[in-house]
Amino acid sequence: MTLCGVRGVQQFLKHGTSPFFRYASFRLASTGAAMDFADTRVAYSSHTDKELRRSLLVLKLSSLDTFVDRSLQLMSLGETLLPARLYEKLMKQTFYGQFIAGETDAELLETAERFFAAGIRSIPQAAIEDELEEEELLAADIGDIPEKNLDRNVVLLEECLGIGEKVTECGGRNDHHNTKVAFKVSAVVHPKLLTHLSPAVAPSGQLPVATVAELSAMMERHAVNHGYIDAYTRALERLHRLMQKVEASRLTALFDAEYSYMQPAICALVLIMQSEYNKRQPVVYNTQQAYLKASLPFYAIHIHQPLCSTDYLI
Repeated sequence: MTLCGVRGVQQFLKHGTSPFFRYASFRLASTGAAMDFADTRVAYSSHTDKELRRSLLVLKLSSLDTFVDRSLQLMSLGETLLPARLYEKLMKQTFYGQFIAGETDAELLETAERFFAAGIRSIPQAAIEDELEEEELLAADIGDIPEKNLDRNVVLLEECLGIGEKVTECGGRNDHHNTKVAFKVSAVVHPKLLTHLSPAVAPSGQLPVATVAELSAMMERHAVNHGYIDAYTRALERLHRLMQKVEASRLTALFDAEYSYMQPAICALVLIMQSEYNKRQPVVYNTQQAYLKASLPFYAIHIHQPLCSTDYLI
């Protein structure tokens, strides 16, 4: 693979994601005992001196407001003025290299092995994300959703699951169910649809306070009334296809929280997946936003009720 173009690097710098790589990043989670980052010898034992110097440089530059505010212009200027190979090398040795675990399967697994040796688990993530503003999404025609692109994204995410399966073998272990692969719902359900569905399930703009059956009925009714039931149906099909693959791989899926204006629909869709695939054991995990005002009634419905009825786990 080759380094992504300026749009991909811009998005990567702003959000830590790159839509042009199959496996964009490894997110770190400690195994067993909590990692003590005050013990720098242990916390950074998996990093070389060169990587630590790069981290310090990136941290320093990212703390400068002027640099951050003009970073997109600086990257565009660099790509215009510098030879392609020099620009690629510069990005790989700084911001790109800081956050991206590797460009190939072999590089990703090498990184995972190195972190595992330091007592750190890796969570592969195929970061496929479009940067669209809320006003643009609300004004967009649902009929223009690029379904073929979303179908291709499912294939890319399935490939990421293949990496997840290989990560389970790091250090000679075979730990499928404790290996998580991170996803974004917007990779397979277009942000246009998510933004239009969100007010239907959470008029307050926070968490959807209703049962799974009620949420499903709300979204389906809203899709029918506004003429995009086909897009909604295909979105559910893609999510089910992906979760079936996760279940068959004996891995677990972790869904990220995303922009607030589409998060209610994302939360509702993940709950629907949990009600289907978490009946015997947790397969689908959501990002719980406990700081929101609506979190208490949300948990009252979606935690206490499932545990009492033993329907599903969240």
